[in-house]
Amino acid sequence: MASGFGLSGGASRCFQHFQDFNRCVEAAENPTEECPKVMEDYFECLHGFKQVDRAMAVKVMKREKELEAGEHQDNSGWLFKGAKRAVDAYLKGVFYD
Repeated sequence: MASGFGLSGGASRCFQHFQDFNRCVEAAENPTEECPKVMEDYFECLHGFKQVDRAMAVKVMKREKELEAGEHQDNSGWLFKGAKRAVDAYLKGVFYD
């Protein structure tokens, strides 16, 4: 949760990332240049954008292999706009920096 407290009253799951980000920002002269990786980790913990993109890329690639093998008929209704972006990011190795 954004308050810093988890559901059971302890620290939230992203609190450690927030502390790291906060320390970096306080110590840096130019936080936008010196702390992007720490900020990225904190935002990923909060929102999970990369995790969702990675899961969609795996789903798309699995579906394409099934279509090539003839195991499924093409049902293009399952694919949404973000799928191509997810596959492109996966193939470029964005998820494994």
